[in-house]
Amino acid sequence: MHRESMALMLAWSLLHILPQSALAAVGVTVMAPHNFAAPTVESRGAYLKVSVAGCSVSSATGAPMLPFRTVRIPLPPDSRLSTVSAQAGLGETPLSVTGMVNYGRTPVHTPRRGEKVTSRQASDRPTPAIYQSNVIYPPERAQLVSVQRSNGRDIALVRVFPVQYEPVSGRLLFAPQVIVTLDVTSDASRARALSRVASAAPTAVYDYLLITRTNLLAAFQPLVDRRTQDGLSVRTETVESITNSYAGRDAPEKIRTFIRYAHTNWGVSHVLLGGDAPFTVPCRFARVVCAGEIDNVPSDLYYACLDGSWNSDNDGLWGEPTDGEGGTDVDLFAEVYVGRAPVDTPAEAAAFVDKVLRYEQIGARHPVSARFMGGYLGLYPPDIHAQGGDGLDPLAPVFSSAFFGTEWLDDRPHPSNTWFKAESLAVLNDSPHLVVHYGHADDVMLMELDEDDLAELTNQTAFLLNSAGCDAGAFDWVPDAIGDEFVKKSGSGAFAAVLNSRLGWFDASNEWMYSGEFQLAFFSNLIDRGVGRLGVAQQLAKQDMAGFVESSGDMPYRWCYYTLNLLGDPWTPVKWDVPDLELIQTVNDGDGLRVVLQWRSVTNRQYSISRRDNLSGAPVLLTNHVAATPPFNTYTAAAPAAACAFYSVAGE
Repeated sequence: MHRESMALMLAWSLLHILPQSALAAVGVTVMAPHNFAAPTVESRGAYLKVSVAGCSVSSATGAPMLPFRTVRIPLPPDSRLSTVSAQAGLGETPLSVTGMVNYGRTPVHTPRRGEKVTSRQASDRPTPAIYQSNVIYPPERAQLVSVQRSNGRDIALVRVFPVQYEPVSGRLLFAPQVIVTLDVTSDASRARALSRVASAAPTAVYDYLLITRTNLLAAFQPLVDRRTQDGLSVRTETVESITNSYAGRDAPEKIRTFIRYAHTNWGVSHVLLGGDAPFTVPCRFARVVCAGEIDNVPSDLYYACLDGSWNSDNDGLWGEPTDGEGGTDVDLFAEVYVGRAPVDTPAEAAAFVDKVLRYEQIGARHPVSARFMGGYLGLYPPDIHAQGGDGLDPLAPVFSSAFFGTEWLDDRPHPSNTWFKAESLAVLNDSPHLVVHYGHADDVMLMELDEDDLAELTNQTAFLLNSAGCDAGAFDWVPDAIGDEFVKKSGSGAFAAVLNSRLGWFDASNEWMYSGEFQLAFFSNLIDRGVGRLGVAQQLAKQDMAGFVESSGDMPYRWCYYTLNLLGDPWTPVKWDVPDLELIQTVNDGDGLRVVLQWRSVTNRQYSISRRDNLSGAPVLLTNHVAATPPFNTYTAAAPAAACAFYSVAGE
């Protein structure tokens, strides 16, 4: 069990053992200890990199980049958080370092086609007030990010720093244990309000909600029928009916009010918005600011996170860091999982539904294959050739752990683009299961393909697409963005896509940061943690990153949190057939040392067996078309010369 998980369990137990009388008292203290491994300090050019296992790295422009862990501490029922503090539980260890700890740079966005991105990174400097003093940074080991609400319980998101920095003296102060203390006060009015909500009796029970236009209902009916066959109770509602029947200052607020009602009274957990914006199913635009860019980005997160108004100051700007109730942050934790079918006509809706159903009918028989597509990002000061492949590198272990057949299109190490339309089409037409892209994009170009090029897509099985590129998922633009076209294209293309509705972001020196971290969180949920449903994996990935979301200055994490949307059905399960190896042993049967594999097999299936001598190497096919012999198959091969080998069995 991870240490963070243990700490959270402790926090929950502290809450459960508090007597009810204590909750009505003036205040309650919740203490949660968190343990950390010793830091690693590496020289990276002119600066030092400080890291701690299991921690992320802070990135505020000009400030030291130090490791931290985001912890989630549940608060007692019917209470409000008053203060957050921390202390070193097992004392502090001073560590002398030679050199300056690296500092955060201004984020840059993934360039649109033909765009010369002017980077402010050249003018970034270590902040003098920090680096020219001996004041400890950060001044507190615990920083409150926000208080979110999930499943009826408030949760404090707190950044915990095991390492502090004294720049002038060149010392790091490491605490192997940090005890976070939360002081909370009871709130009788909040208790009464929450009890009124909790006491509402359900009038019906539904799992899945489709919101669309009247003229599209018939086209979505096969999907409704499939969800019913899946055992779900399905409710359909039209935008016309909602906007005529529910309160709100505009159509998006009325739709959100209805979704909140459906969740509270019927138990709805998954919502498909059956239409493109702005005309079919309108969206909410959320305010974001980063590196001189200011935008209102289309964000379906507004329909997923149902607490508060998202605009408490009523100024016409939604999703600002103080737009939660009482000037706090807006709700970032979802009550329902939301996806959008970016369609406007019955023909487009029918094509979308057909691809979703065909993908789900294939189920676990879909090939266990992935394609990484890394593009050259550009030259940034002082002399950095940023590469999308560097942004994709952290994903490789996640895919290797599932024995995906992963292949690359990669511009590295060339300081220019080396793959174009022909190579992209060849990769996609090979019918991969997952496609991950990190590179240039805009509303009409993605993975070096224009919208007209999509006519040449012939993949036999639709793929799941995730891209860090800009604007490809701008589902509110007219004419439609290329991400819409990938998803609603008849027959081929993608059955679902996770895309940016506006800019994507990275750090020119650390390309994996920002958009890449959200990609990693998504596939970690989907592959490593086995979160099989698209909407759940997408939302949990965001909530994994909630502790990074800024409330001032440059806000690349808040931007990514808002601008990444799921174009697809949130209920769609993503599956692949990776048989469990029940036995791997080495024997000497008289003909030399041999390896014996055994796995559970399924009637009428065939399997292929591969081996790799290291997890980063390409797999070598040992044999294929192995017929199933339920309940188990056994395969014997000569032992490899390598000291360590990794075997995988895949269904064909």
